[in-house]
Amino acid sequence: TTAAPRVGAAEDPEAGPARRSLLELAGIQVEDKPKAAPAPRTTHDTAQLERPPLSESAFEDPLPEHVKNAPDPIIATNDDDFFKLIEESVLDAKKEPRPGRDR
Repeated sequence: TTAAPRVGAAEDPEAGPARRSLLELAGIQVEDKPKAAPAPRTTHDTAQLERPPLSESAFEDPLPEHVKNAPDPIIATNDDDFFKLIEESVLDAKKEPRPGRDR
């Protein structure tokens, strides 16, 4: 009886398998071997694309003028508020059971 060939075994046993180091398989170049040249980049002709002029917009601006010109609100905060927010977040996370854990 003949055993089934191993997965990944070479077809021709006399030729031997192509030996590659883990560094080569990971894509890390070895110092004594020169780096392979990168593949040439394909370029696309951008002259063929038709673009509308910037003055013409394809859609209306959804924000009204009074919203765009309104200043940002000033929020008064301090370190205690920040620490309280973090503490609440940690306490909430401890209350909720996490999937895969038995309590």
